[in-house]
Amino acid sequence: MDHKYIELNDISPKDNKNIDTNYEEHILMQNNPSAGEDINLSIDIPLDYIDENDIQETSSVSDFTPVLENHPHEPLLATKGNGKDSLENTNSPIAQQPKYKITFKSLFLLDYELTAEALPSLIISVIGLTISGWLLNIVMSWEVYEKISELIVLIPILLNLKGNLEMNLASRLSTESNLGHLDTYNMAKDIIVGNMIVLQAQAFIVGSISGLFAWFMGGMSNGEFIGLDKTIVLVISSIFSASICSLILGIMVSVIIVYSKKLKINPDNVATPLAASMGDLITLLVLSVCGDVLIRLQGTIFNDILLIVLFALIPYFCYLALKNIYVRDVLFAGWVPIISSLVITSIAGIVFEKYMDSYKGIAVIMPVLNGIAGNIGSLYVSRLSTDLHIGVVNNYVKTFVTLFWIHLPTEWSFLILIEVFNLGDTNVNILFIIVYTLMSVLLMTIILLFAHKATYWFWNHHFDPDNYCLPTLTALSDVLGTVLLVYQYYLLFIMGDKTNYIESSA
Repeated sequence: MDHKYIELNDISPKDNKNIDTNYEEHILMQNNPSAGEDINLSIDIPLDYIDENDIQETSSVSDFTPVLENHPHEPLLATKGNGKDSLENTNSPIAQQPKYKITFKSLFLLDYELTAEALPSLIISVIGLTISGWLLNIVMSWEVYEKISELIVLIPILLNLKGNLEMNLASRLSTESNLGHLDTYNMAKDIIVGNMIVLQAQAFIVGSISGLFAWFMGGMSNGEFIGLDKTIVLVISSIFSASICSLILGIMVSVIIVYSKKLKINPDNVATPLAASMGDLITLLVLSVCGDVLIRLQGTIFNDILLIVLFALIPYFCYLALKNIYVRDVLFAGWVPIISSLVITSIAGIVFEKYMDSYKGIAVIMPVLNGIAGNIGSLYVSRLSTDLHIGVVNNYVKTFVTLFWIHLPTEWSFLILIEVFNLGDTNVNILFIIVYTLMSVLLMTIILLFAHKATYWFWNHHFDPDNYCLPTLTALSDVLGTVLLVYQYYLLFIMGDKTNYIESSA
């Protein structure tokens, strides 16, 4: 289906008056999008300010640029100081979820372009997640985790940050790229630099809250709270992990999205999995090294001064973000799902802390099982969100089915890796593969269904899915994945396979 769009280039008022040009998108969609008819898009702009030569026709979604050139720039999804979410002022239409007739044949129709672009990035993410699981299995024996068990509760919370922050960034920038907002150097620079500043502000704030929340949840779980010196180590380690990971991944995501456009690859298909591929590894490495160094300095004035400096940087980053018109509203958007996801993900941390010494390889498998589901679900949200912003309708049954099927080779490639390299001393036999596959299929189905429903729900309630949907989705993935993984080991045990059970030494 060849969609036709109107592209607006170099449109400016004919006089020099500072006039705000208001434009409104009218999307005329047929009742049956799968019928193969064109989707017509018209944009009403006061004709007094348009020259006929400025209007040209294009057939590429990615070339559609609704920002008016040579005009005081206001981002497409910007607010004007009301503090509400960025979709409030766009009069975004209610998006009806397309209804398709699902047949047995449709369950095996794949989107080959999506498969070709997404599968390699997912395989790369599996390698990164596997290394993260291997590293987690090693650092669990470090002194800092024995002295501060709350760090174990903190791990799933920090790993979930890639869904709250970096993958939100990937989804936002993918949408901006597909809308054409990154096509010009100056505008792309302002948007990317602004997003990087917001990312640091969010990382410092969420890192602080995560550390304190892990302290509270760990204390409630253990029946006693750790002292002030260890709490300072916990909070500083959390902030450093969130900040450094956000900096590295933010740069990586920006480069990937810019060059994806140049290579004519849809950034929605590659950015979020690649962002997650290194996120867990960097987070675990920084958290473990930072904690190991700071635990040796606990009780010293160095830790106290460092904590004060880190807290002082929060208002500085917020000030810089507020000066950037493209991201000032992002600073205020999405905090409810981010904070809620911290609470939800802490449940996964408590479950992990309870069972990590009972089953072989659980530390290796948990980041991968949760990560694959979260990555694919985030990819689906990113594609849906971009389509909603642009105003196009695709065959989402085909997208859903494709993402469901390509998750299987990613899961199986992971099982091959842990068997070949004997990661976590896990015994990957036939029964283990069957039960693990069933659990991953159940998790993937729930996550994809949730991603589809939640994206439309947030959009129709004037919340940008790029900021609101991903934190909730990745938190759900972490909790369900961890619970299903423990249940998998329990099923294997009652079915007679005790090779992956660690008997208590007591």
